[in-house]
Amino acid sequence: MVYKIEIDFDQLRANEAQQRALNDPAKATPALWTITKPNLDVIEQAGAKLLHQHPCFQRLLSDLGVPADFIDVTFAQTGCPQAADHSQL
Repeated sequence: MVYKIEIDFDQLRANEAQQRALNDPAKATPALWTITKPNLDVIEQAGAKLLHQHPCFQRLLSDLGVPADFIDVTFAQTGCPQAADHSQL
């Protein structure tokens, strides 16, 4: 199966203070071969937030049986349908 998981700092939610606070520093991180520790911390935090709220990432973990408190199975299945879903009908 293919799980299309795209991560973009523009996906950080402006209505959530923690994600809004990550937005500008994440976008300001230069694309260099080396980055500073503070920039790395921002990228890791933003990446984790974005993965956790992505339906296909949640679907992947759910399908693999990986327990995670942020997984909403209905959201994952609705937001990331798979071809195998249709064959089970």
